[in-house]
Amino acid sequence: MPRQMISFVIRFFMIFTVTVYALHGIGRTSAHAFTSSCIQCHAKMTGRLGEPVHKWKTGIHASKGVSCHTCHGGDPNATGTAMSITSGFNGAPFKIFINTFCGRCHERTLQDYLTSAHGRTRDDGGATCVSCHGSHQIDRATMDLINEHTCSQCHPLERVQPFKNQLQITHDRIRDIQDRMTAVKIQGKDTSELVQRLKASKAKSRRLAHMPGSEHLTIYQKEFDRELDEIEKKLNYFEAARQERILKELLN
Repeated sequence: MPRQMISFVIRFFMIFTVTVYALHGIGRTSAHAFTSSCIQCHAKMTGRLGEPVHKWKTGIHASKGVSCHTCHGGDPNATGTAMSITSGFNGAPFKIFINTFCGRCHERTLQDYLTSAHGRTRDDGGATCVSCHGSHQIDRATMDLINEHTCSQCHPLERVQPFKNQLQITHDRIRDIQDRMTAVKIQGKDTSELVQRLKASKAKSRRLAHMPGSEHLTIYQKEFDRELDEIEKKLNYFEAARQERILKELLN
């Protein structure tokens, strides 16, 4: 088989593996991630070659078992050939390819990004994935990512403060529903359906951070609020039934 064909096949299976990881989730830190040849070698290095390992260890990727070879390819079990083309090594992407590089796993986020203000200006020096999320020390996506240090590199924080405020309201509402759901479950009610619906809503809420503009955010927010309203209606029913039961017990 020609060398180019071998390289193509290896790259195909590497991308396929990454996609499977993204769809099913790893959930826990993989022991293999910490014992790969990439980690073993670069952890002993200093400067720019060793720094990525130390940053990676404190990021969300490490806690999810996403290691060097998951993103950069290569053979984590080899040493001398770990970074060879035949091992499917991709290396670090050029800036113009960063978004599609990350999008191999974060497909939906990439599509949202491409239609956002950041995505529409990507060819003119606009923010890429790593501009906000970092490259190796990837932080969990929270409200803290929208801050003075990060946002002010391109524009004043005040420009996105209303946007952040809206996201915070949504985040607080979801957390309140979670607390209420926990209380209802303790009372013996079956909340499995509501848990799944809220889980789906939480995943959808993360898309709000990559909306195309304020007008789209408003439309999407209304649809999202309607979904949360339906969940709360069910919770209200459970809570009202409990209060009615307690009142009957007191009267008897």
